[in-house]
Amino acid sequence: MEEIRRILFGRRRVLLLLILVLYSAIQFFEPMQYGLVQSDRAEVDRYLAAYGDLPIEEAKTQLDKLTGFGNDTGKLGFIGSEMYRQVAYVLDYPEFLRRVQEQAGTLIGVSIFKSNDATIIKTADDYKRMEGAVLTMGHDYAVTSVLEYDKSDWLLSIYIVVVVLSFMRERKRGMWNLVCASPNGRGKLPLLRAASLAIAAITGAVLFTAVEVVGGWVQHGGMDEMGRMVQSVSMLKSFTIPMTTGQFWLFYTALRALGAFAIGALVWLFFEIIPDRRISAIALALFVGLEWTLFTLLPQENLLKIVNLFLWMAP
Repeated sequence: MEEIRRILFGRRRVLLLLILVLYSAIQFFEPMQYGLVQSDRAEVDRYLAAYGDLPIEEAKTQLDKLTGFGNDTGKLGFIGSEMYRQVAYVLDYPEFLRRVQEQAGTLIGVSIFKSNDATIIKTADDYKRMEGAVLTMGHDYAVTSVLEYDKSDWLLSIYIVVVVLSFMRERKRGMWNLVCASPNGRGKLPLLRAASLAIAAITGAVLFTAVEVVGGWVQHGGMDEMGRMVQSVSMLKSFTIPMTTGQFWLFYTALRALGAFAIGALVWLFFEIIPDRRISAIALALFVGLEWTLFTLLPQENLLKIVNLFLWMAP
């Protein structure tokens, strides 16, 4: 336990984490500092007050009258146009699910797609889980602002790397051979450090995500929408696990923690298998450069893209 306390509660690492979280919060709230969100939130609230409690078909009908059946959404202004698209999306979602199943049934067995039958069936089954889900209007920006904000992914990774570098204390002091020679050094110490890394990843993920989620509520509203289906947000149309917004934030935090742990474990692995710190740092830098190149060049469905380091960094 002393090793866990040393790694997690060292003054420099605690201070670094607090500084990184504070910096992330300042960056996240930057639009609010310049007064760019208050009027937008008021406009969204106005539309939700007028149409949010109506059946979605009735809301669409009333907005169609104002926009010439969607041909002139510009007269509603930017936020009004976004709300019109939100209503249209929510109304169309059941039809979208029906089209997915219909298309899957058409493609299965067609000779040119036969090799992809398993993928087609899996896709259809994934979307079938969403049948019966009730989507509603709401404060979409409270969700999308968090998902579009990526600075904290880099800041969390910086914190995790610093935590891993604290594992190298014995090498700095020339005590590595002595540590490896002791039974605890070979067995117990790696387990304690793995536990420290896991706790650091969870702590960092919780803090950064909590700041952003609360920041989304403060700027855009939606604190009372934790029970709203997260697929109500069009950005998450392809997310096929039925979840409320509250459940989604827990899931998202868990993914971030898992990604941070994976990044830390990878850095730790490089420093463990290559004793010379400078050579291990160079090897790690080359590997990260290769991963970034693959991340930017490969198509989304490529296996090397799916397991890429940078995809773990930003779930």
